[in-house]
Amino acid sequence: VQDTKGMAKSRAYKLRFELMARRCGLL
Repeated sequence: VQDTKGMAKSRAYKLRFELMARRCGLL
């Protein structure tokens, strides 16, 4: 049960990291 919660959290973290990277112009 906690596995799915962790997956969603890591997915959101990845999306947030990608947004920050785009803002900095890395991607």
